[in-house]
Amino acid sequence: MAAEILVSPCAEARLAAAAAWVRARDPRTEPHVTIVGASIDAAAEVARRALDLGRADASFGWQRTTLGVLAVGIARPELARRGLVPVGGLALEAVCARVVHDQHRGAPQGGARAESKLGRLAPIGDLPGLPRALARTVAELRMAFGARDAKLADADLSRLVKAFEAELDAAGLADRARTFAIATELVPHLDPAALGAILLVDVPLRTTAEREFLAAVVARSPAAFATSPAGDDRALALLDLALRGKAKSTKVVRGGPEKDTSTSALARLHGGLFGDASAQGDEQRAPLSIAEGTEVEILSAPGESRESVEIARLVLAEAARGTRLDRIAVLLRAPQYAAHLEEALRRAHVPAYFARGTRKPDAAGRAMLALLACAADGLSARRFAEYLSLGEVPDEDADGAPPAAPPPGDRVAPPDEETLGALLGEAAAALDDRGRLEREEAEEEGDALPTQPKPIAEEDRAAAFGTLRAPRHWERLLVDAAVIGGKDRWQKRLLGLHAKLTLDLDAYVKKAEDALEGAVRRDLAALESLRRFALPIVEELAALPGGPGDTKAGGATWGEWLDGLAKVATRAIRHPERVLAVLGELRPMARVGPVDITEVRLVLERRLSQLVVRPSGRRYGKVYIATIEEARGLAFEVVFVPGLAEKLFPQKVVEDPLLLDDARRLLGNDLPTNDDRTADERLALRLAVGAASRRVVLSYPRVDV
Repeated sequence: MAAEILVSPCAEARLAAAAAWVRARDPRTEPHVTIVGASIDAAAEVARRALDLGRADASFGWQRTTLGVLAVGIARPELARRGLVPVGGLALEAVCARVVHDQHRGAPQGGARAESKLGRLAPIGDLPGLPRALARTVAELRMAFGARDAKLADADLSRLVKAFEAELDAAGLADRARTFAIATELVPHLDPAALGAILLVDVPLRTTAEREFLAAVVARSPAAFATSPAGDDRALALLDLALRGKAKSTKVVRGGPEKDTSTSALARLHGGLFGDASAQGDEQRAPLSIAEGTEVEILSAPGESRESVEIARLVLAEAARGTRLDRIAVLLRAPQYAAHLEEALRRAHVPAYFARGTRKPDAAGRAMLALLACAADGLSARRFAEYLSLGEVPDEDADGAPPAAPPPGDRVAPPDEETLGALLGEAAAALDDRGRLEREEAEEEGDALPTQPKPIAEEDRAAAFGTLRAPRHWERLLVDAAVIGGKDRWQKRLLGLHAKLTLDLDAYVKKAEDALEGAVRRDLAALESLRRFALPIVEELAALPGGPGDTKAGGATWGEWLDGLAKVATRAIRHPERVLAVLGELRPMARVGPVDITEVRLVLERRLSQLVVRPSGRRYGKVYIATIEEARGLAFEVVFVPGLAEKLFPQKVVEDPLLLDDARRLLGNDLPTNDDRTADERLALRLAVGAASRRVVLSYPRVDV
């Protein structure tokens, strides 16, 4: 029997077909079904719909997963046997930063640095964009060629790729390509009953490594069925190749809109977008007119913020008509809309669920960066004052000192990476977020009143009068003490200011200057609270690798840096969970080194300045807000697509700066080029429009902000 692929522009049609296929499995002969979705949400949605189709109220034997999580699950025993640790994007950027650092600066030779080995890339060797660009290019090459030599004509890039692979081997790290390769080797030895029938729901196949793994999985399963959105020709071609191992031929069924010319404007938009003749069928269709109804609406607003307000107003109108909130989605292509939408929906009292959380400037991450800068600048008082100004000072203990650091590993936060989350489990993240949200809500309600004794002035506490604030007197006292930097100078200058204030107090007491006496007493109390709190933090910063308190020669590994940074974060940051999550992504790099503070700041700066706030609770009962790719495999009644403006959607298409398209075409193996990137932009609009089953609202800002 031929394996079947359903291709349709309508997500509702694809999900209905997938659910019917699952429901048709006989539990006596096929007790196990593996539902591989574009996301966990997409796989879960198919399982829920399949349950709704029958009388059964359970889904025993139905495994819901994604292609990456499935590969990690299969490869996990072998990874452990080989002593390999899967790593995510941030760790790979750190590896690339290490490679660029070594190749550019080289090892010291007789007091001088060796000549840079970056070749044509030497002029940009010190810029932060090079490691990030290298990480993207190397990931694409390795997913296309795996362990095979890509035979790059560019000698400079080839040297960097080989150095990257050597660093991975030396550190015992497994990137996505290696994990897929190991999983592909193990699949033929699996029990076919463990996988069961395979259902592929809009899986975004893009690389040779993914296609080879999927082909091996399908070959071990008793039955296979796949759905694919119309217009994703690249994924369809790879799906066809993967499923051919299951049967001699692959049957592609195209489920487009009805051929009746009286179909709704939305149905004709599904089939006629970009003149997709394959989806439209052979008959000529009537021209699309949005004046025929409200299925397709196009609106504009002066700017992105006002556009978000209009979307919130329309969401309220849809809810008033009886549309469930979880059947409404806002699909984004431009990330800057997330902050505007969050504010607009909050003001409209509309509950919203951000699929991958919101990425926003976070005071905790910026406070950590300020402390890192303080350590890099020799314990600079100016940088420490910048940390104080961000309002992330934690509650003091009974003695006025910062909270004690927990034992190593006692307070951790799981990373945000999908595959790493599959290894560590998501329960810890959910519990951690729940506890953080409860604490923040308690503080907003004024329940977190300090209980310390009174030696510390109330206005100088981290939480004064139930409100989170920066101790306002401390920054002025740092200026008065003329603290410059260095642990010993902090001690001497603060003691010197204490002695001066004590002399002033004695003088005012003798002169009976009550007002001045009271001001000096307040300054002395604030200085004492500053001394008790700041000096332990300064000592922790001095003890970081490479600092004045570090006695180890020859540099430190990432593991030593992460231990020190985690200790600083738990003592100096009020809510360190999201900072610890970023550090957790780098934990597999523990054996890599030596690393200096410049390299640490280069790796952490971008991630800590924009932290991810993960969603809490379930998405049901809330408006679903996600990027278009995250909503792949999901269907809604009403979909809003904001930002249809030049350079926002479609985004500007540019070549890879390290491996240009001409070189990619010579290499082959499905390496993406600008033609593929342009097709991806068109596919994004197809996916967004196709996710709507009743109404789609397209909007754009009139003013380029």
